[in-house]
Amino acid sequence: MRCLLSVCYIFSLINSSICHDLKGQSAPADIKNMFDEAYALESTAPEKAIAIYRQAYAISWQVGDTLNAGRSMQYIGIFFSEHDDLDSAIHYYNQALYLFNAINHQRSIGAMYTNIGNVWQFRGAYEEAINYYMESLTYFEATNDTGSLQITYNNIGSVFSFIHQPEKALSYYHTALELAQHSFDSLG
Repeated sequence: MRCLLSVCYIFSLINSSICHDLKGQSAPADIKNMFDEAYALESTAPEKAIAIYRQAYAISWQVGDTLNAGRSMQYIGIFFSEHDDLDSAIHYYNQALYLFNAINHQRSIGAMYTNIGNVWQFRGAYEEAINYYMESLTYFEATNDTGSLQITYNNIGSVFSFIHQPEKALSYYHTALELAQHSFDSLG
């Protein structure tokens, strides 16, 4: 009985210490460092990278940093997508999408729709891919995110090319090219 009480007491000390440490974090700088560390470990120590992303999520959530909580989920989704675990990728992208919607972070919402579209495209579910890509355009247009618009129009063109609709493909490729030229011209 005494041993059980000691274990419970030690656990409560550890738990309160962890909660105190989480509350003491200055989220944006510390979380960015965690993201950088996890990214650097993705190829050499993938389990550790995922653990760091999850820890970044926990800290972000604890301090009320919904944006970085969403980014944590997004980065885990990207990791799983790059490692061909597409079901897990969609799961984490949807969690990120939920968080980004909660704070109405338009650019990140658009990015999640694009990432989910990419997964559907990898799976060969081209209709689903197009639907997600089209949804992302709304958010990128609202934020005047020309670079993301270019990529998304190019992705849509790619899908239409895969499904043997060359006129539609060329139309979307043309729009992507126009945006690229406009961006280049604006650089002076």
